[in-house]
Amino acid sequence: MIPEQFREFMQDLKHATESGKARWETSLINGYTCEKDEFSFGIWHQRHEHNGMDVIGFTVSAPSGRTRFLVEGNEADFANMSGLYAAASAAANRFPERLKGLFRA
Repeated sequence: MIPEQFREFMQDLKHATESGKARWETSLINGYTCEKDEFSFGIWHQRHEHNGMDVIGFTVSAPSGRTRFLVEGNEADFANMSGLYAAASAAANRFPERLKGLFRA
């Protein structure tokens, strides 16, 4: 579940990602990271070995500390997290820029 105090921020982050204001890079944890001011954000996807359920994790870090949360595939928030993960993945791989005009001749 997305914690209530993060709900609005997660929507803002998705919009910032889609508009190019949030820049994502591939991370060492099979996910993506974004740096902005004093904050570092991370998002990753995994499948639980014991139950086969998809999970998307999110972390935010600052000099004052770190927090993270997980959203499982059977939770109502999974669609929102999946959308953010897809946007971060596309941005990290620079697909929006690379595909622009690909089929325009």
